[in-house]
Amino acid sequence: AKRLDRGETFDYASTRTGGTIVAANTTRALDPPFWRRLFPDSLAGGHPAAVILASPGGALAANTRLGHCWAFPGSTGHATVKLAVPAVPAAFALAHAPPHSSGFGDAYAAPFHFAVLGYPSSDLDDAFHLGAFVFDPFRNPTAKFRAAPAPRPVSHVALRVLDNHGADNYTCVYRFAVY
Repeated sequence: AKRLDRGETFDYASTRTGGTIVAANTTRALDPPFWRRLFPDSLAGGHPAAVILASPGGALAANTRLGHCWAFPGSTGHATVKLAVPAVPAAFALAHAPPHSSGFGDAYAAPFHFAVLGYPSSDLDDAFHLGAFVFDPFRNPTAKFRAAPAPRPVSHVALRVLDNHGADNYTCVYRFAVY
């Protein structure tokens, strides 16, 4: 993987480096009225999760403060990311706000099982499996996972959230990175 000048690993999915969400192949974010119905008392209490919702692209930014997540309905969803440049991914990272930062158990909305697919071109054909993983935000709210070897560089990846830790109404992805 490329290295940045400060020794950081280059994140091919980051909006800062040029990664973008392919909206047509991504689960829609929850709308604020739905969020207010889900947590009606949290606005009065000033809970940030009730008022700060990110678009799916928010998961490509490095912000894991409580409430700064891509929240989508239900326990399954997907996001397709156009990488900043084609790459052979070595690893992925998934992050969630630390469980102790939430007064209402928001970590249960974190992805549990997820998979990543790679696509060599923008037509999103000929996907190859880059890995299936288990994310445990209760043990490590920011985790890195080794990618399966890709036969050639990919221009797009798809994050497939297969389930979460028990929240029925929504799932939150705070950060997804491709290294």
